[in-house]
Amino acid sequence: MNVYDFDKTIYDGDSTADFYKYCLLKQPSLFRYVPYQLVCGAAFGLRIMEKTAFKQRFYSFFRGIDDID
Repeated sequence: MNVYDFDKTIYDGDSTADFYKYCLLKQPSLFRYVPYQLVCGAAFGLRIMEKTAFKQRFYSFFRGIDDID
């Protein structure tokens, strides 16, 4: 099931940022993706990279999560 909460009635906050922080705390080995994410974030901020491409690269840390399910 996918749940989308555009008007923050279910979750009050940025679920992506909170999930990312949670993952980093629970699996510190994911910090190895941070430099790559920072470079991609800078490219997105400078409008060198489009939003979809940035998100694909940002979520590369999913590969490092032991049991994503």
